Amino acid sequence: MVQEGELAADTAGNRDSWTVRIPEGVREVIGRRLNRLSQRCNDTLTIASVIGREFALDQIKPLIDDMTEDRLLEVLEEALSARVIEELPQVVGRYQFTHALIQDTLTGELTLTRRVRLHATIAESLERLYGENAEAHAPELAHHFAEAQSILGTDRLVRYSLLSGKRALAGYAHGDALTYFQRGLTAREIELAGDEVPPDEEAAALLFGLGRAQVAVLPVDQLHNAVAILRRAFEYYSAVDDLDRAVAIAETPLPPTAGHHTGMSQLLARGLELVPATSLAAGRLLSLRGRVSYIEEGDYEGAQEAFNESLEIARREGSADLELRTLLDAAEVALYHNQIQDLLTLSLRAVDLTSMVDDPRGEALANFYASISHTIRGEPGPAAQFGDAGIAAAQRLRHHFYLARTLSVREYVARLLGQWPTALELCNRGLAVSPRESRLLFGRVLGHVRLVSLIRRKPVWTS
Repeated sequence: MVQEGELAADTAGNRDSWTVRIPEGVREVIGRRLNRLSQRCNDTLTIASVIGREFALDQIKPLIDDMTEDRLLEVLEEALSARVIEELPQVVGRYQFTHALIQDTLTGELTLTRRVRLHATIAESLERLYGENAEAHAPELAHHFAEAQSILGTDRLVRYSLLSGKRALAGYAHGDALTYFQRGLTAREIELAGDEVPPDEEAAALLFGLGRAQVAVLPVDQLHNAVAILRRAFEYYSAVDDLDRAVAIAETPLPPTAGHHTGMSQLLARGLELVPATSLAAGRLLSLRGRVSYIEEGDYEGAQEAFNESLEIARREGSADLELRTLLDAAEVALYHNQIQDLLTLSLRAVDLTSMVDDPRGEALANFYASISHTIRGEPGPAAQFGDAGIAAAQRLRHHFYLARTLSVREYVARLLGQWPTALELCNRGLAVSPRESRLLFGRVLGHVRLVSLIRRKPVWTS
């Protein structure tokens, strides 16, 4: 790219895409290597390249009608001998191309029509192969059905995109989930802007998933867009009397949104109308409503009333999960309202409850608030311990906001303890996932200034 001028300032600044084509010299080297293989081997590898970087014997076998399994193994052994592919260790019958550029070269030689037809054949073949277990392979199937959309239509593309998005959310892969849900909605020709109620359950499920993914990845000042998406799905489920899903949408937790009106208060009020006043669902909605009432509207008394109602329901029903949620929402309000003793009491109780509830978000926040309260009280030792626990939980959660938040308070504690290299390392970790986090940017500046001042106090030969 340097030799071809692709990284010059005037060229790089005007690029719409950073998809890099394989340089001709590299392509020629790979081409010569492939030309030494038999035509049958090249044809088989071309099909395998469309399957993906990795492929299995049982995936490729149905795609080659006129070849016995023994002959197919001979062809693959030819490619193995040439080190074009390699067997994956401890997995019988599974291979991968030794370098992604070899796969790219093979697929790049296909015409668009041939590539699309191959994707269509592979998609349907894999769907038959996986049978009842097809849902477990949803991301793979979604990819092939997307590539073959012009031939196979959109029905199965949408189905597997929806399943893939749900699996990604369950694994906290929010960016991947966003891509899958957007792909499904685009295939359904559902507009993301506006307030149109989705036409059916599938479209509503895609919007619900997209809203949840947006909550995890959008900046705070854009969360109203995610709430607008959620509201559309809520309206559909309310209209068809699917109250469980409607309430689940209203319960979607938002990161702290101080100073920003998201519209979540109205959604929570609608949700409370749908559930019995003393139910666990009501408790969850009340907890969220208390938090939103204060953070977005400044209603401290109303927030405390909602928290008390929610805690009463949690303790009557013996729900550690609801109690943890409510304590964390109340802790956030205590922090913003400068009630530090309340913040400490609430956060320590929440930390105790995390051993009873599998909730990485709750664990990250509980330790975050405990760390903050000890920091404000001038107790950096306990603050560091809770901060480390919060970071570990946030890493499990894989959410940029919570990871940056826990790293920022731990970085501040490191500075209090005089651990400047540690503080700088924590800043860099946080800014890698949230480049606009002002606290971490400030911490990095202080860290660099401090380290430079320490170095200049030493003789040059020791610095």
